[in-house]
Amino acid sequence: MPAFMRPLTARESPFGRLSVFHDTVHDAHILVNDTTWHGWQFREPARLDEPTGYYAHGSPIAGLMASLRPGARVAVVGLGAGVMASLAARGQSVTFYELDPAVIELARDPACFSFLLRCEARVSVREGDAIERIVEAPPGSFDLIAVDAFSGDAVSEGVLSPRAIERFISRLAPDGLAAFHLTSTTRGHDHRPEFARAARGLACAVSDYRSAPLARDPSLEIDPDVDLSAPVACRWAVASPSPAAVARLTRWAPLAEGPR
Repeated sequence: MPAFMRPLTARESPFGRLSVFHDTVHDAHILVNDTTWHGWQFREPARLDEPTGYYAHGSPIAGLMASLRPGARVAVVGLGAGVMASLAARGQSVTFYELDPAVIELARDPACFSFLLRCEARVSVREGDAIERIVEAPPGSFDLIAVDAFSGDAVSEGVLSPRAIERFISRLAPDGLAAFHLTSTTRGHDHRPEFARAARGLACAVSDYRSAPLARDPSLEIDPDVDLSAPVACRWAVASPSPAAVARLTRWAPLAEGPR
């Protein structure tokens, strides 16, 4: 890491080394798993609640969260720095499922991140494999399930399987949506065909997003790999048992099952 990325703390876990860095150029704390970033939070008081990265205002998942009714129930598979909590409104509930206890520890540490602490919604965190634990909730428990589970820079193995998708869908309200983060940051994988096959029989759609660049000092020469001001590109897909729920989405394109 460059000199302006100052290490704050680190944890070793069965899933790799987790580190928190302070980006002194952009004044942000960043959660890094080996070399992959898993969320950041600006430290300026006025920006503490600002959703960042793949969850920024204007992103597909931010749009889905903004469309939810008051009192909506949300499940999030994958905690990271807890950025998704910044998109939840008072009166809603958000249940995070996270496999790595070290991630939970860092996301709850206010010296590192405060998204969970500052969230106005009711927030809970459940440790363990979400594919197994999601079925502990009664059928119809969630209006939105956001699956944002990564191993390094790749979508975690198993979350795009027919079994996993069936389990997530089984816990949705009749007009609920399951959203899947399909961005492959460095490997260039296109997960849309795999997702469409696994979600066969469900209404599906996909949305791509590229954020605007953030302002920064043009005199600074920063490696693009560690430049928070650079645009963030992401891809999300949704599946639902309700074609009407998917048809209501704006800025989403229908996704049909391709050839096998």
